[in-house]
Amino acid sequence: MITTTGSHHTPTQTHQKAFGEGWAGLIVVTAGKTYLTLLAALAGIAVLPALLGGTASVVQSGSMEPNISPGDVVITTPLPSDDALPVGRVITFHVDDMLVVHRLIAVRHGDALVTKGDANPQADTWTATRADITGRARLLVPYVGLPSFWLGHGNVRAFGSWAALTMLAIVLVALSVRRRTLPDDASGDETTHGDGIEADPAACAIDPDPAAQVEAAGRAPARRSARTAVIVGAALLAVVPVACAAPAAQAAGVFTGQTRTSLAWTAKSYAPISAGSMAGYGLIAATSVNDTSTFFNNSTTSGSIATTPGTTVSGFSRGDVGGTTELNTSAAKAAMASAVTARAALAQRPVTQTLAPSLSGTLPGGVYTTTTGAFTVPGTLTLDAKGDSTARFIFTTTSTLTMPRGSRILLANGAKAANVWWIVGTTATIGSSGSTTTAAGNYIVNGAAALSQATVTGRIVSATGAISLSATTVNPVN
Repeated sequence: MITTTGSHHTPTQTHQKAFGEGWAGLIVVTAGKTYLTLLAALAGIAVLPALLGGTASVVQSGSMEPNISPGDVVITTPLPSDDALPVGRVITFHVDDMLVVHRLIAVRHGDALVTKGDANPQADTWTATRADITGRARLLVPYVGLPSFWLGHGNVRAFGSWAALTMLAIVLVALSVRRRTLPDDASGDETTHGDGIEADPAACAIDPDPAAQVEAAGRAPARRSARTAVIVGAALLAVVPVACAAPAAQAAGVFTGQTRTSLAWTAKSYAPISAGSMAGYGLIAATSVNDTSTFFNNSTTSGSIATTPGTTVSGFSRGDVGGTTELNTSAAKAAMASAVTARAALAQRPVTQTLAPSLSGTLPGGVYTTTTGAFTVPGTLTLDAKGDSTARFIFTTTSTLTMPRGSRILLANGAKAANVWWIVGTTATIGSSGSTTTAAGNYIVNGAAALSQATVTGRIVSATGAISLSATTVNPVN
């Protein structure tokens, strides 16, 4: 009797060691999962209130530190008309066309609100009423708005680092998914007669390709898991900066525009701050630019000079002006127009801090005004960018600016003279004979500007008056 024997080797499933199975890999993958989970949770907390009629806003400056920092998201709800004013609480309110978040510290003369940023030494100078209140702060979500804050402020390095870290976490989580490999024996079965005679395949038919079926069954869930991890992570990478879109501006406790029952967060936009057509000019004046130097100690500029509508430039010798001299030309008019535009854009930025009139010590980037309307730099003032080369330093006065002889403005840790702006309400006096004064920045002066024995890295603009110089050097930056 002839017997037929069938050898059916049952495929066994083996694991290919997945990324993250070792201790080091496990720690890294766990950290990545924790980070993505936290990011998703914070983004959800920030976005969901918009569906319920709340307001979500991204903080733009540090006027409320240490309690509220730039990049935090604050959730507010409307203040009912019959509720008492929440003195001592944080509120959002309109000042002109700005939306501000500060603490309500008192109510005077019926409904006049006294507000203050927690980081500011003095109360706000503006006056708001109950009708200006848009909401009361209810919930603070830290950090989640930082990507949009970085984008809005042009901090590409910080945003790129965050995006790279997030993408790395996404990849690590995707790689950690266990994947099934081919079975131990993917070659099929052997069917023979006991005496070595080949049997009829139909008589001992088995599954035609069990290895392929095991492989397909094992890989499909793993591929789906990896694909899901990548899609969810990529969605986080895209949604967080978009959902928390912030304006490209520095602001003191200013929030983005309000969002109600919508995920389309609107943003308060500001005009860009730029030198524009002032680029290349060291001196721009409405009436005249005059060098009054004596004994061959002439004033010089490595840039151009412009006057408009005036047509007077005097006292300069050949070689003292590195660029051109534009007397009420179209180029001069464009340069002055850019100065006016820049001044208007700077005026939109809310104040970060109100300072005493005498400036000294070290200041970070921000928007500064004074308690008296005038600024004086009696000694050394250091402007510290803290490694952020895009940091802006804006000083606004309603009165005068004075820099006595020997005073200095120093730039530290990446601060750039092109990002320093002085908006002077009346006149500016920079330096006097006896010791060199070192100035830095764009000085946009409403009235006359007088410079003596000064070195300026930047430019001087007199919007309505004249510029007079003596033994002064002006090197424009753009």
